[in-house]
Amino acid sequence: MLLSVTAWAQMGQMGSAQGGPGDMMGCRALWSLGFPQAPTPLTIDQAVTATQQYLILLGNPDLVAAKVIDFTNHFEVIVNEKSSGAGAFSLLIDRFSTGAVCFEPGPNMMWNTKYRMGWGHMQGPPWSWWPGVPTTQMPVTPEQAKQLAQSFLNAYLPGTTVGTDIDTFYGFYDLYVLKDGQIVGMMSVNGYTSTIWYYTWHGPFVEMKKL
Repeated sequence: MLLSVTAWAQMGQMGSAQGGPGDMMGCRALWSLGFPQAPTPLTIDQAVTATQQYLILLGNPDLVAAKVIDFTNHFEVIVNEKSSGAGAFSLLIDRFSTGAVCFEPGPNMMWNTKYRMGWGHMQGPPWSWWPGVPTTQMPVTPEQAKQLAQSFLNAYLPGTTVGTDIDTFYGFYDLYVLKDGQIVGMMSVNGYTSTIWYYTWHGPFVEMKKL
């Protein structure tokens, strides 16, 4: 039986890097990672470099950049655990060197049961739906998450489909929305409550680089 769908469509923006190289929401100014303070556009490879520098400062050698997605509004980076291969968290990187690297808002901060918050605060508090131990083995399976996501798309974005790739994090899944075989969006499914989050802040898809 298909789990019930609760859908959220949210908008947000990256935290500001003003006032210092880092902040409580996990942002780190690109200039503090060695990038010029002049407004220079970043390439996808430079986004990888920015992520690597950011992860060094976090001080956790088990974290590695796994995938960079180039959207018109910013780069999104999926960070995995080396030891487990599971998704740890996602980052957003401004397209210009005067911007910042930040923890992505939304499910990445709200539903992530292991790496919930940003700079220096990477352990999430309990929720009523969370049993208390971070795990990627959740009541909602990857296949059920795809079914839930497709039900949402059928109702609200007919003509789109869920892609075959799925990124599993502690507490939720990330999925890709396709139209005519091309990525046109992203969404998340909570692995405990089946709640759906559709992302509205990325802008059109440009390219993806798996690392």
